Amino acid sequence: DPSAPVGVAIEAMSPAVKAGSNVSLSVKTKPKAACSIVVTYQNNQKSFDAGLIPKNADEFGVVIWTWTVEVGRPTGTWPVEVTCADGDKSGYGKADLVVASET
Repeated sequence: DPSAPVGVAIEAMSPAVKAGSNVSLSVKTKPKAACSIVVTYQNNQKSFDAGLIPKNADEFGVVIWTWTVEVGRPTGTWPVEVTCADGDKSGYGKADLVVASET
């Protein structure tokens, strides 16, 4: 239905990881919606990992991203924001990425 709203539900997210480790995030949204992801660390620094590219949801509305937390990123809880759009409608979802200490 083209008039249906675009929901964004965070389905699964990796538990706490150390810098240098891989993270996966799974999102459920409208099938074929165009989605983007942004990870923001301390001092409003955005992640530049190559895995964080815009993707289109599959025919079931699923999008999965996998990326690496860059070495040197600070420990703490950081927002992971996903926006998906279909035509003139869009939706937003947010998860927390926990970066654990090296010890």
